[in-house]
Amino acid sequence: MPNTNSARKSLRVGERRNVENRKIKLNIRQVMKKASAETLPEVFRVLDKAAKNNVIHENKAARLKSNVSARIAKGDVEVKIEKPKKTTAKKTAAKKAIVKKAIANKTVKK
Repeated sequence: MPNTNSARKSLRVGERRNVENRKIKLNIRQVMKKASAETLPEVFRVLDKAAKNNVIHENKAARLKSNVSARIAKGDVEVKIEKPKKTTAKKTAAKKAIVKKAIANKTVKK
């Protein structure tokens, strides 16, 4: 847990940003799934806005726009989007345990 007030606030801000970024990424996936020649400007707008707000990298937005444009030009309406890999609860718990051990060891060595 954070010790200082600024670290606590940073944690709260990070959590809020995480929620908002997830919504934006979900919107990107949904818009890209429905991509067609008519909705191409909407796809570009969503990707550019996400890149401008640093939700995704500018190069990733450019790559996704290029892929969507190429698929639509080719006539392939279905657009596949890579989803992030999910970590299991066991892996997450193991990582947290390792971090807690490291923190405990540092406090003991003082």
